[in-house]
Amino acid sequence: MKHHQILYIATLSLVLGTVMPLFASAHVESVPTFVTSEHNEMDSTSFRVRAKFASTTARFQERARNMRDEARNMRDEAHNEVNRARKNINNGMFGEGQNNRRNEKVNEMRNKFLERAQSRIDREVERRVEMLERFESRVENIHLPDKDKSALQMAMQEQIQNLRNLKNTVAGNVGTTTLRSAIQSVKKSYRIFALVVPKGAITASADRVNQIVSQMRIFSTKLEERINSASGDKSTLMSTLADFNKKIEAAKESAQAAVSEVNTLSPSNGDQAIFLSNRKALRDARTKLFSARRDLMAARKDAGEIVKGLFLMNAGTHATVSASSSASSE
Repeated sequence: MKHHQILYIATLSLVLGTVMPLFASAHVESVPTFVTSEHNEMDSTSFRVRAKFASTTARFQERARNMRDEARNMRDEAHNEVNRARKNINNGMFGEGQNNRRNEKVNEMRNKFLERAQSRIDREVERRVEMLERFESRVENIHLPDKDKSALQMAMQEQIQNLRNLKNTVAGNVGTTTLRSAIQSVKKSYRIFALVVPKGAITASADRVNQIVSQMRIFSTKLEERINSASGDKSTLMSTLADFNKKIEAAKESAQAAVSEVNTLSPSNGDQAIFLSNRKALRDARTKLFSARRDLMAARKDAGEIVKGLFLMNAGTHATVSASSSASSE
């Protein structure tokens, strides 16, 4: 029993003396190895993170460059497409059929414009010529000095001839440029027309006033003879006759002033200052004619009072004569 215990203790001592130092040595040696391994593992992880971040950044940068290049290419393609479209439009490369339809539409619109313009010009020219011819025939019968009458007739004839020449020009196969010029000529002729016709109307009205004045002068002479041959108080009738003569002379002066004011007018030809001056002169002339007509109406009223007074004086004379005859017969 002791022998076995001794052998067990010896064996255990041998084992402990041999194994424990080795275990201790191995354990001491494994500590720095573990620390180094852990440090190496951390360095490896940090490197992988940095590498992954760099890779991700590089991918984003590459994607951004690709998107930028793609946008630039799209812009260049759109620009090229616009240039090709403009070139096609300028060169008429949309197809022969489409070009023909477009040309037909343009020609149709052009022909309609020419027809409307020609019709309008013909209508305006005819209206002006008709009115000028009517006034020309009226001027022929106006009692004016030969110089004034001749100047007015020449202005109307010249205007009529210009309008007829314009109508003949437009009647031909003309283009839009010629028609535009013709329309401008019509507008310009309207300025002349707007002066010649009022001048003719004012001159004719003044002539009518002068004719009435001439007739009233003759009537005034007859009234004076009747007043002188009448018996009784003639002072009131003579005063009314004097006012009658004054009114008809004032009417004649106003009519002559109106004619003199318009005879010196000339077409404005687009000059606004001349146009305004002509318009003012025409208005003044019309005002003078209105004053002349008002004087003639007042003179006619005076004539009526004179005739009424003469009638009453004659009635009183006849009554006196009848009464005297009756008294004598009794």
